[in-house]
Amino acid sequence: MADTLIAKAMKLRFRKNSLRLRLNRKEVADLAAGRVIEEQVVFPGNTVFRYRIEASPVATETSAEFSGGCISITIPGQSAIHWLGVEDIGLYYSLPSNGDALSPAWNRDRNGVAALDIAIEKDLECIDAPPAERDPDAYPRNPSC
Repeated sequence: MADTLIAKAMKLRFRKNSLRLRLNRKEVADLAAGRVIEEQVVFPGNTVFRYRIEASPVATETSAEFSGGCISITIPGQSAIHWLGVEDIGLYYSLPSNGDALSPAWNRDRNGVAALDIAIEKDLECIDAPPAERDPDAYPRNPSC
């Protein structure tokens, strides 16, 4: 059921040439079940920026695309299923760029190839946030941290 779209509380963060998606417990379970997780930001003038992630049963590699104002990340379905059942915080990928002319030197591997770093992480509860901003489906923090 890969085309079922679920809008949730997924978070997106950019830093240099990397992006991080943070998903709560419900979203991780939905992703493992083959549902697409998507969020959007609507700007004045009704311009929409979307970001989405899906676990494809046929994908063997992770891919990323930016088209039509939407960032789309696809991971192998088995990765999402495995991630659901373990305590690992995240899935981490480094995808080579097809054209690295615009990529700065700090974002190149040993062979000079530019990369987009992607982190897909379980969203941990925020204990310092006001109650209205807390996600009841966030993963609990380890008390020893």
